[in-house]
Formats: sequence, structure tokens, C-alpha cells
Amino acid sequence: MPRLFLIFIIVGLSQTLTGQFSADFSTDDLSDWQGDVSTFIVNASQQLQLNGSETSTAGIYTALDFSDSLRWSIDVLLDFEPSGSNSLVIWLAVDDFNSDNPTGYKLELGETGSNDAINFIWVDAGTENLIAQGDMGQVAEAFALQFIVTKDADDVWTLATRDLGSVAEEESFSVLFEDNFLSMAGEFGLVCDYTSSRATLFSFDNIRIEELLPDTAGPILVDITALSASKIELVFDEAIDESSLAAATFDFSSGNLVNTMRLIDPNRLCLDLQSPLPSDRTVTLTISGLTDLLGNEMESASFSLMITETPAIGDLIINELLYDPNSGLSADFVELKNISNKTLSLEGLLLARANSSANDVPLPEDLILAPGEIIAFTQDRQEIIDVYEPIPEANIIELGITNYVNDEGNVWLRANVAGNLITLDSLDYNNDFHSDLLTSAGREGVSIERLSGFSDTNDPDNWFSASSLNNYGTPGYENSQSSNPTSNDEQIELV
Repeated sequence: MPRLFLIFIIVGLSQTLTGQFSADFSTDDLSDWQGDVSTFIVNASQQLQLNGSETSTAGIYTALDFSDSLRWSIDVLLDFEPSGSNSLVIWLAVDDFNSDNPTGYKLELGETGSNDAINFIWVDAGTENLIAQGDMGQVAEAFALQFIVTKDADDVWTLATRDLGSVAEEESFSVLFEDNFLSMAGEFGLVCDYTSSRATLFSFDNIRIEELLPDTAGPILVDITALSASKIELVFDEAIDESSLAAATFDFSSGNLVNTMRLIDPNRLCLDLQSPLPSDRTVTLTISGLTDLLGNEMESASFSLMITETPAIGDLIINELLYDPNSGLSADFVELKNISNKTLSLEGLLLARANSSANDVPLPEDLILAPGEIIAFTQDRQEIIDVYEPIPEANIIELGITNYVNDEGNVWLRANVAGNLITLDSLDYNNDFHSDLLTSAGREGVSIERLSGFSDTNDPDNWFSASSLNNYGTPGYENSQSSNPTSNDEQIELV
């Protein structure tokens, strides 16, 4: 399947927010917190984590001044099934966290049975009143969710959740509940009830409490995916007004036109194009005219896109090889070149050696090669740079390849396509590929370069020793030796 890479994107918020409190736990400083602080740690993932031992209750809180209209957001990761014995309370706003009869608003997660819902509760001097409840069973299993609570100037409370790693929010409830309390509240906090087996399985991150002002900003594109070369999915940070699709424009620099468009979710739009996007160049998409449900129009914005394809036989070749490094050194390198007019993804590709027990080495999945682009792989990038002094633009990647055998051996480039290994190129090299003028000792540290990308890989006449003018190797950039096979009189330039 073609893959689309988002090269440039503008990110923002759909409503205006002013900060009141923010904690991302990028350091282990918990000095802003009070309560059972010693029972919590900042873990290696830079999250606030419960670090208890025996069955107990632990709470942590921070003092705040609350305004009338607010947005709370917090990432919650519970690596267990919540229950009556292992539960979580998020005090959104409370007058006295340590009081036996507090007043405030809280979210409660965890109860006996499998119908665990997110409960929104108003507590009045210790007396609890259920205001609203999310979907039954939503938090009955282990989960990693972001909770987003908003309270606007009209006293409408809304809870939405988002799977961590996703951009789409799902509303759990929206309820009118008159508030005269927030300005009197003074603390935000978390309370974990836990048994000894769950004492380290509560984690939290990205806690933000912000003043909510009227929404005057249009939708913002936050993700883009090519479901195919002619089907593009756009995800926005808020719901799109479907009636605005008719006036919206989607201009592709490649001239591609939109055939149909449809909202899959309130914030997810699918574009079906009349023809596939090209894979031989970057395409710019300019979007304008979309509005959110409040009528706020998206600012015109442009995004650079690239469609990639999995290499077919003849698209990607072995272009240069160092198999016998200088005495005292250890790094070989192998170079690949994209000789197609496609942008190629290296996902699923492997470097291997035929008739060898050495493991196949997968190439990094996020690498792409534009038409004509070259890339070299080596065990020691710095050693190769020190020896060959490549041009600054050279594309050299460190990779755990096994040393190639001196004198003669094999380099195998394969693709894993749906579980099947396909050979894209295979080089059976030996010392005959070098210049006859080089002695055995003289071949050390000298790479062999391919003269033509379109001639037989295993033809010794299609290879030659790299030029001394380039320190006997050109890793990650154009070879010092080349030929032009498209000419009637094939010319070979040897230096």
C-alpha cells in the first residue's frame, strides 16, 4: 500500500486557552505537590507513577486558583482492571483535599462488577451527588486514556476521552449543572485506592488546567494518511460542519482533483481523488473554507505530501561496496541507489548474504529514497566519514550489518512483501571487480563502484575501483566511476 508522509504541518488549539497549571513530569521535581508525595515517583517514561507496596490509599494534590470557565486534561494509564478495591478519584476542584467532609467536583473510576463507568460527582460537605455518568464498561479493563473536562460560562460540563496515540476525542456526556463553587475551590488532586498487587500500576501525565475562553478559531489539521494513492484521510482537532464541505477547496499542486468527500467521524474527512497522486515528487495540498460547528473558518494552510511505494525489482540497486577495509579498521559499507522515478519506502527491506549463517538485517522502517537518491549503510558511521571524507550531503546510516567477506562474497538485497521474501538485487563480488593495477594489499580500503545501474549487477565489467581523488570511496553520494548506458556509444568515465 502506498504510504503518505506529512512533511509539514501547523499545529494549534481550537479554542483559546490561558494557562493556570501544567505538569508534564519532564523532571522528577514534585515540589509543587503535597500529600503522600513520597508514595509517587516520576518514572523512566516521564510519567507520575504510584510507587506503593502494601494495600493502602495514597493521595497527591496541588493548590490552585480556579476561574469560572475551565478545561481540565489529564492522561491516565491504569494497567489493571479497576474495581472497588483498586480505584481512582480525580478531584477536579476541591476546597480542602484533606478534609473528611470536602466540597468539590470529582471523577470516580472503579467499582465492583464489569459495568465500570466514569462517574462525575458533586460532593457537598461530604454528601455525594451523581451529576453524570459515562458509558457503562468504558473503564472496566486496563486503559490508557486522556480525560478532557470542560466547564463553560453557561455551566455546561462536558467530559470527552481520547485513546492515547489517537487524535480523535469521544464525548462521554454533556450536562448542565449550575456552579457557584469554583471560585471558592483551592486544590486539584488524585487519590489512588490500591491493593499490593496494583501498587505500582497507576500512572499519570500531561496534567493541564486552563481557562476556557470563547472558541473563535477554525479547525486545524492534525493528521493525514494515504489509505491509497487516490484516497486521503484528514483528521482535524475538532468536529467539522458538514455543510461547509460544499464551499471548501482542496488544491493539489499535482493537479489532482477531488471526486467525492465524506465525513467518516465528526473530525475525520475522507477525500476520494479522480486519479492517483504521483510518487515521483512532493505534492502540496492547500486547504481552505472548512468551518467548525460554531462557524469558525479554518485558515488557509498548505501541507507537503509524499506518496511512497515498495520497491519492485529494478527500482533499487546495490551501487557500491567496501568489503576489505584498511588494515586496523573494521567498518565495511554497502550503498543502495534508487534508479526509478518513484519515491521508495525501505520498510520491509533486508540486507543479507547468500549461503551465510549471518542474520538478515532489516533496514530502518522510516527511511525513504527519492528518485536518484543514494544511501550507504555501515557498522561505524564515524569511521567511514573519517576515512573517506564524503561530501556534507552524503547519506550515511549506521546499521548492524555483518562484515562482508574479503576477496569474494555476496550482498543480497531482499524485500519482505506480505511474508514472502523477494530478491531485489544480488551481487556476487570478487577481487576481479577491482582495477587490474591494484595489488592485493592495494585493494584494502578501496570500494568497488557500479558503473551502470541498468547493466547486469554481476558483470565484472560493470564495476571498477573507486577513484583515488575521492579517497577510494564515495559512500552515500554519486560514484567517482560511472557510465552512460543510454548512449549509442557507451562511454565510461574512469578516474
